[in-house]
Amino acid sequence: MPLLLFLAGCGGASSKPYIPAYCVGDSLTYGVGSSGGYPKSLPFATVNSGVRGDTTSGVTARVSGFKQADIVFLMIGHNDKDWLNAEAKYTALADKVFTQKPWVKVYWANVILDRDGAYLAQCEFQDAALRKVVARQRSLGRDVTFVDAYHQTYTYSDHVHLDEAGYKTLARVFMDAME
Repeated sequence: MPLLLFLAGCGGASSKPYIPAYCVGDSLTYGVGSSGGYPKSLPFATVNSGVRGDTTSGVTARVSGFKQADIVFLMIGHNDKDWLNAEAKYTALADKVFTQKPWVKVYWANVILDRDGAYLAQCEFQDAALRKVVARQRSLGRDVTFVDAYHQTYTYSDHVHLDEAGYKTLARVFMDAME
């Protein structure tokens, strides 16, 4: 709750207070199917670092691009073709993030299921892998919170991407994790 009180006092020219937070991921972060994705629906201004088609390896390669962040909202993995290596890839990403900035706060969401359920096995495998990685990172004293985006109900603009209401739901899921 102290973070939310801090946010309430951060005014400025923008209609939303700004905090050094980056939303990092693929097209679901970028906001395909909407006018800004879940970052736009957060109650504070952030940097949307979503890249269409991005993978866990792609995010790992561009970690230095969000080194100014004090908070990182992360959801990645849907485009990973080698998803059976999710645990190793998530570990490499976490290690790079926390090596670069040990005190960063990370809210890491599991991937969401597509509308038709075609990626069920992948989502469940990645969910289990991410839970292990987050638990291991926490045992190392790293400030990472698992965000369960997978077990939610969304509305979609196509078979994979959310619509405006779906992205608002995803933003609420991230905000609930902050409390």
